[in-house]
Parts: sequence; structure tokens; C-alpha cells
Amino acid sequence: KLKADPGNKELARQAKEQFAKQPVEVVIEIMLREKKKKKNIPDTAESLFNQFRKTWINTIKKQQVQPLQYIKPTTKQQLIDTIKLAEKDGLLVRAVGTGHSFSDVSNATDILVDMLTLNSTLPLENDTYKANLPVLFNCEAGMLVQKLNAELDAQGLALPTMAAFDMETIYGAIATFTHG
Repeated sequence: KLKADPGNKELARQAKEQFAKQPVEVVIEIMLREKKKKKNIPDTAESLFNQFRKTWINTIKKQQVQPLQYIKPTTKQQLIDTIKLAEKDGLLVRAVGTGHSFSDVSNATDILVDMLTLNSTLPLENDTYKANLPVLFNCEAGMLVQKLNAELDAQGLALPTMAAFDMETIYGAIATFTHG
């Protein structure tokens, strides 16, 4: 109503009063209404954008963020759709796993993507690598090192370096060079 009648002082007062009482709820309502106006939003991503300002804290409780959106994609396509939407809207995306990085790597103001649900073993994409390479193993970034170790062991394989802790995601271990 205020957008249609910007000079209406009574509506402006009501909006300001509502915002003072419930700022998060007002922002969420505005965002939901704006989202409904947008066109060409993929259905897979639409259902993901429903957790506004969820607080995420790392394992030692030193890093805490409250991103605009907290998303847990369960498929590669949902992750792709999320990133495309973020790119279209000029939003920054950060990914997290179990929260064992003690840096501010998860400091997301826009979109925080929880990768823990992307934890499956994937088939090798034989057309993407050269012949005569060592044995390769393909998995999603959210797989815990503990699960990866079990799956590698079942195939008679192992990581070249083992850390004492295995409850981080494989991506987190790779990003911090934990396992060589």
C-alpha cells in the first residue's frame, strides 16, 4: 500500500512501527513478496529459499553467522539452481560443512549453503580425465571423511595422509590441505 501511495504518512507510520516491533518478520515478508514477483525461478531452488536468518555456529562457537538465506540442497541440480539465482541477484554464496574451520570462511551475509546433504559416492566421469592415471574416486563435497574412509576401504583404497579427526567434510579437508 505504501508503495502505491508513498506520500501517505499514516501508512508510513504504521510500517515504521511494525518494523520497530518485528524487523526480521517485516524483512521476510517483503522478501517473500518480492520473490513471488520474480519470474523464471527454477522449481528446485524455489523450495530451498525458505529459511531466512537462521543462525549457524561453528563447532567451537567462535564463528557465528546469520545469513539472509540458509540452504541445504539435496541434489546437484538444487545447488546449481541456488548459485544461478544468487548470481542473477548479485548475492554472495558461501559453503559450509561441519564447521571445523576456525576461520571466518563461513561468514556469509547473503546465502550460506550447508553441503552436508551432498554426500554421495559418484560414478567416475571417464571422459573428463586422461588415460593411465592412478585410481580415482569421485564423491560429493559434503561427504564426511569418516564415510569416505569406509568407502575407500571397501575398495581396497585409502587417502595418502590420514588426520586424527575424520568428522569434517572431504571438501573441508581438501580446502585446508588436511590430508595431503
